[in-house]
Amino acid sequence: MDPARRVGEVLAGKYRLERLLGVGGMGAVYEAVHLGVEKRFAVKVLKSDVARAPDSVTRFTQEARAAARIGHPNLVEVFDMGETEEGTLYMVMELLTGRSLFEALRNGPLTPDEALTIAAAMLSALDAAHRAGFVHRDIKPANIFLANRLTESGHGQVQGYSVKLLDFGIAKLVSVDTPSLTQTGAVVGTPLYMAPEQVMAESDVDGRADVWAVGAALFEMLTGRPVHLAQSATAAAVKVVTEVAPRVRSLRPEVDPGVDALVARALAVDRKARFATAGEMLIELEVCRTGLGPTQADSGLAPSVATVVRNEILARTRRTRLAMLGVGAASLLLGVGVVFMLRSHTASGAADPSSGSGTATPATAPTVTPPPTPTVLTTAPPVVTPPASTSATATPSASAPSAPSASSVAAAHPTIKHPPLAPPVACAPSEHATKGHCCSVGLEWQTDHCDRPLATQVPF
Repeated sequence: MDPARRVGEVLAGKYRLERLLGVGGMGAVYEAVHLGVEKRFAVKVLKSDVARAPDSVTRFTQEARAAARIGHPNLVEVFDMGETEEGTLYMVMELLTGRSLFEALRNGPLTPDEALTIAAAMLSALDAAHRAGFVHRDIKPANIFLANRLTESGHGQVQGYSVKLLDFGIAKLVSVDTPSLTQTGAVVGTPLYMAPEQVMAESDVDGRADVWAVGAALFEMLTGRPVHLAQSATAAAVKVVTEVAPRVRSLRPEVDPGVDALVARALAVDRKARFATAGEMLIELEVCRTGLGPTQADSGLAPSVATVVRNEILARTRRTRLAMLGVGAASLLLGVGVVFMLRSHTASGAADPSSGSGTATPATAPTVTPPPTPTVLTTAPPVVTPPASTSATATPSASAPSAPSASSVAAAHPTIKHPPLAPPVACAPSEHATKGHCCSVGLEWQTDHCDRPLATQVPF
């Protein structure tokens, strides 16, 4: 049946279909009005030819249950589902106005702040979905909706948008031991946004496939083109499996190096090299947004998730700074200890109580400038041997003491020897050497990991 012919039909005696909004692989979506409360909804109706396939019915009902079970502000809310007397399945959802990310990208790439804001909302929703046991498996710009939203400010209402993740129709439930909705060898998803393990139809696809898809969407938001350019879906699938994704900065050099590294890690062919979870990628993404300065006010990111992310960033920054302060304090204490030892040995050599007279004669010890205090000691403090005491008793002179000779200073203060410097580190072309380690361009070695320079991180 032609979906347009359903306009004007009343489903289950209460939802009148007034306008066709779109047609997908499984069904058509209409704007409908509830005849009782006169409220408008979006109603998704399963196609009659699709309804005859058992798998399609299961997917349709799973989409409704997934959205209701996850319950996240960046997912479309589902209010009702049912079946008409003719056996037509339908789902009632919140009615959204706005446009898809696919439509928005027709005008070219987004600003880095807009792209990261949208990606943050996507990752927040996916993190909740993964925790509930669902892997979306069909993340693409057409399934990311930028819904119009009016927000209150000090100057009245401000037009903005909230990000909504659509279509859990091919989501895979991985938290229970039930058969997959796709048989082994079936490819599910859109090739340009499918992770390599999806293209290979592996049976153990997990949340890292969604991480790859978010990376692909973020790449396109920043550059205005898909990750891989191909003439067909088959050619695109081959490139996804065999080719390393290009770097964002190779196409848009002004993008922050940290953002470039984030996208590259999300698009790793080997899923073990990607972010382990959507939540982990979200934290790293928020670090990048912090480095870019003021951002939009969460743009639909769940408040609880935003709070957790900010707390994690602050905790990581504090841990790094405290570790550096601890190293500096230890070095300072060791340096003071060396100076104290040198001065003590110098004073003991200036007055010897074992002289022939019964009373120790005071002596004016020459002033000796200690060697500079080292800022960092990589070895234990050297053992300093005090100069041998002379047999004659030091006698004070009426005149000012003469300056010590260079040889006496050298004898009293032996040179501190440091181990030879380590050979230079060989880094990949996309990395640079920093403090004996290799980090991506724009990152510096911070105690035990690569991170952004402290000057650009969140203050205490």
